Amino acid sequence: MKSFSYKDSRDRSYADLNEALTTTLTVARNEVKYVADVVLDLGELPEVLCRIGDLNQVFLNLLVNAADAMQDKAERGERGEIRISTRVEGPMAVVSIADNGSG
Repeated sequence: MKSFSYKDSRDRSYADLNEALTTTLTVARNEVKYVADVVLDLGELPEVLCRIGDLNQVFLNLLVNAADAMQDKAERGERGEIRISTRVEGPMAVVSIADNGSG
């Protein structure tokens, strides 16, 4: 929880986005575990200069929204899938979060 909340979100520092994603997934576990399976495909990333607290909040919102989109599947006894991947593309670190829920 400590690494999720981090320090003042106005401070930028170098952070490991893969660690941030896995930590955020732990925080969102109760929202996700009953409705979806999570597939992680985390590539090797350099540390990124960012406001990690803000990014953690974005990742959490995306995961909760994905879980909400799976509710109709869960009501039919089906499980959804959330795919989280990271990769380097040129000078950029790319994070993709996708689900197969409605909407």
